[in-house]
This record gives sequence, structure tokens and C-alpha cells, in this order.
Amino acid sequence: RLVKVARHSQMMSLTGAVLLKVSQSGFVVTLMIMCFAMVLSASLVYLSESELCEETGLHCTGPSAFQSIPISFWWAIATLTTVGYGDMVPHSTAGKVVGGMTAIAGVLIVAIGVALVSINFRECFDEEKVRAARRRTLAVGTSRKSRQQDMRDIDDLLRNFDSSSQALLSKLRSISARQDDDSAQQLNLMLDMLASHRSVLTSDIQVFVKGALMANGRADVADDQHSSPRSA
Repeated sequence: RLVKVARHSQMMSLTGAVLLKVSQSGFVVTLMIMCFAMVLSASLVYLSESELCEETGLHCTGPSAFQSIPISFWWAIATLTTVGYGDMVPHSTAGKVVGGMTAIAGVLIVAIGVALVSINFRECFDEEKVRAARRRTLAVGTSRKSRQQDMRDIDDLLRNFDSSSQALLSKLRSISARQDDDSAQQLNLMLDMLASHRSVLTSDIQVFVKGALMANGRADVADDQHSSPRSA
């Protein structure tokens, strides 16, 4: 349901498109730096703690021991992200120095990553907003052109209808003129009624078309006025 709501929300669609672009630029760079720092700090702390284990024989086993570089990745991730669970703690002096440098590097990496993502997010958001406004403007322009073309087509059809109906009435009047007086009078009355109906039909069509086109025009103007403050 949330996905369906996001599909019909312009702001959520813009945010999704922006996040997709940001993930391809600043976010990827931040993850690469974080992975490099994780591997480096895990390697250094493992070397430092393994030397302490060989010299003293302490802290060599157990869940808190730095038994290998892959196991040290957990400590590196917790330290770089400034979480610090405390389940794995370096005991040597060199390991503590590495831990402090890793914590400082983690703060710097997170700060740089947030700055990169925020800058790219702002740029991409403005770009996507301009594109959305351009698409909306093109859609409104296309709608206006289509409405004008419809109006021209309707005018042509109405002119053809007027000429054809007038020619048909003229032909029927010429036929009724060849009838006797009583029949000709009745036929002329019927033809006059048909002519009045034709005029009423033509005027009703014109009123209907103008009303429909004016309603669409007002809707387009309202969309333009609604979108212009956002673009500003």
C-alpha cells in the first residue's frame, strides 16, 4: 500500500528518484571509504593484539579475542560507526591507539559522507524538480495544442454539417414544390421544423464545445498557477 501511495505522490516520487541518483554517487564513495577503513583498522588491531597474545598468552581465545582479521571486522564496524558495543576491546597499547584512531576516522568518514550525500541530494532534488516542471509544462502545452486542434476540427465539421443540411433542405423543398397545394403546405411545415431543429442543434453544439474547452482551459490555468510557486 505504501508503494501505491508513493506512486501517486509527486514529492515521494521525486525523493525516490533523488535517492537513486545519490546512491550512485556520494553514497557509494562513502561506503568505499568505510570499507577501506574497516579492512585497515581490523588488520592493524589484529596485528597489535596478536603480538600481545604471543608475548603474554592472554586474551587469545574467547568471543572477545581478535583471533583473525575477518573476526576483527565486527570490532572495526562498531568502532567506525561510533556504536562501540564493548564486546571486543583491545588490551595492548598499540591496539588502543589503533582503536582511538579508528574512532576518530569513523567520525570523519560519517561527517564527510553526510556532507557528500546532502550536497548531491540537494543538486539532484533541484534537477528532478526542474525536470518534473518541464514535463508538466510540456503536458499542458500539448493539451492546449490538442484542444485547439479539436476546436478547428469541430468548426470544420459544423460548417460541413451546415452546408450539407442546407443542401438537403433545399432539395426537399424543391421536391415538395412539385406536390399539390395541401401536400406542399404540410411538407413545408415539416421542413421549417427541421430547419429550426438544425439551427438549435448547431447552437447547442457550439455552446457545449465552448463550455467543455473553457473548463479544460481553466483547469490548465489552475495547474500552472499551482505549479508556478513550487518552481519559484
